[in-house]
Amino acid sequence: MTTDSIIDSDNRFAKETRDGLAYLKKLTANLEGWTLTEEQDNVKLYSKKLDDPDAPPLVRGDTILTDLPPGCTPFEVATVATLPGCRKICNVKWK
Repeated sequence: MTTDSIIDSDNRFAKETRDGLAYLKKLTANLEGWTLTEEQDNVKLYSKKLDDPDAPPLVRGDTILTDLPPGCTPFEVATVATLPGCRKICNVKWK
């Protein structure tokens, strides 16, 4: 099995989940269509307007994480990146 392998699933949301992941990979593959809006604390912030005029713009932040706490896992980093309440706490501890 490779990281690109698809595991069969009888979950009724499997197709939507896979489609969403494919869309995310497409959005993050490169910076085409993204506009650099700000750079702060070694994080580059980008925005991208979608074709739908009623949709809010997408926002993306790119950085390289260094000096993480010992034993920190990618899952823990992803949790901090996606939970607004954790960002402030983690930002103080990691600086």
